[in-house]
Amino acid sequence: MKATCPKCGRVLRAWEWRQNCPQCGVNLIGYDLQARLQRDADQAETEFAMVQPYIDRAKASYVGSKAAIVRMVCHLLPFGMLFLPLCRSNGEWMQIVNIVQSVIYIVQHGMLQQVLHMPTGELVPLIGALAGTVLCILSVIVHLGFLAGSCSQKGRRRLFRFDAVMILIAGASVACLCALSAAQGAEMLAPGVGAFAYLASFIALTVYDIVLARTGIPVQYTQCYIAGIPAEEFLQQQEATAHS
Repeated sequence: MKATCPKCGRVLRAWEWRQNCPQCGVNLIGYDLQARLQRDADQAETEFAMVQPYIDRAKASYVGSKAAIVRMVCHLLPFGMLFLPLCRSNGEWMQIVNIVQSVIYIVQHGMLQQVLHMPTGELVPLIGALAGTVLCILSVIVHLGFLAGSCSQKGRRRLFRFDAVMILIAGASVACLCALSAAQGAEMLAPGVGAFAYLASFIALTVYDIVLARTGIPVQYTQCYIAGIPAEEFLQQQEATAHS
């Protein structure tokens, strides 16, 4: 952006570094300084007033009511379900911690090649179940960001779409686990109650989002001021001046 003289509008070149304008001689720093500072302050307050409603709605989405706070607690449900028995392998029940330990053991002892040489009917469901679990964990974290817009109509639509995606990923993960169990046999691997509770927790979270959308969350908007005038009145005055 090129610098210009605030009085005559002359475009200042890179070598014109003196304090006075080469064309009209006005002091570039001191000319109309108070008015320019006031305009900058009004512009900053206007931008803040435009953003403040989004901040108020985001705050209400998280802690605007007791029901909203309960929803934040419900975000822990999917993580809690991972500590239930997810599957039974060789007669032993495995939770998420056991599964992570098994993956680390396979990688550290160079057994990854053996896993990759498994039959396709077993390898694909195995990768799908593991990848789906990781994606579900990440989606719960991302879901917290989508909650920020849940007090607006567009934000609710985005939230519901993401809820549907979460359920699809969780459902696909459980389906892959069942397919792997069918390929290896129930004696070798069988889904546990934790896998289905894991899917149910995503469904419960989605249902809760729908219920909150129907009941609504009260939003307490912060009154903003521009040049000492309520933001709504100031913007109306500016609009009326622009059209006059």
